[in-house]
Amino acid sequence: MHRDGYGLLTIHNKWTMDTVAVLTDANVKPLVAVYIRAKDSLNITKIKDGEYNLYFTVGNEWDEKEGRFESILGYYRYRDPLVFETAENKDDIEYSVFELDLYEADASNFLPDQFQFPDLSS
Repeated sequence: MHRDGYGLLTIHNKWTMDTVAVLTDANVKPLVAVYIRAKDSLNITKIKDGEYNLYFTVGNEWDEKEGRFESILGYYRYRDPLVFETAENKDDIEYSVFELDLYEADASNFLPDQFQFPDLSS
């Protein structure tokens, strides 16, 4: 994804395992994939205006060639699309900022149901 926007997505991985988060378009085409170690945080900056889906997988021993963890705890997707918008006026620029916590819980905005996970194999 060519990133020349203003949008910001901050992800805090509060799991005890590593995660890979993926922003996709409406067709589940991966646009940005990031690796976030357990108990770490990451900023994805310069996101262009648009509607994106967010997926993540949790596990151990990432296999870059296969595009998945060797030991997978699960696959998840965020319930609603993330909509990034920018508004410019003569004095400043307002843009979308999302901050998400990934954590082990019984209930969350992430759905562990049936869906197509983005293909990250190389």
